[in-house]
Amino acid sequence: MQNWQHWFLRFIGVLFIYGGVVGALKVAPATTIVNTPLFFFVYYLCCVFAGIFLLENNRRVIFWTKVLLLLQIPIVSSAWISYHLSTGMGISLKVTWPTFKLGFEYGAYYGFALYKTGKSIVGVNLLAIVMLVFLHQRMRAD
Repeated sequence: MQNWQHWFLRFIGVLFIYGGVVGALKVAPATTIVNTPLFFFVYYLCCVFAGIFLLENNRRVIFWTKVLLLLQIPIVSSAWISYHLSTGMGISLKVTWPTFKLGFEYGAYYGFALYKTGKSIVGVNLLAIVMLVFLHQRMRAD
């Protein structure tokens, strides 16, 4: 493994640990057995464990890290559903027709709602895509 790949893998691990801890602390006060934040609480705990295993260079966790990253890619907001999730850091590209907006987030962000009002937004988390492609190439190389 090249030097930059080693450090990028560690960077992803640190982002997952940081974002997972911040996200779990954000979600914990609102978490009960029957509400939506429970999913996000479990998600953020999984991110912490995935980050720890990435720092240890454990190849078995790469598949599950890719699954966690897939959940971070879409950003959707409409009259029917709203969904946005990021862990650690996110660089997002959002489209609210006819404008494009590039955004930066750090920490952790989660949002899910049904039947809400507001503008329709479609977007992607660009950093999650870059990390997903990197991990996919890493799995193929091993």
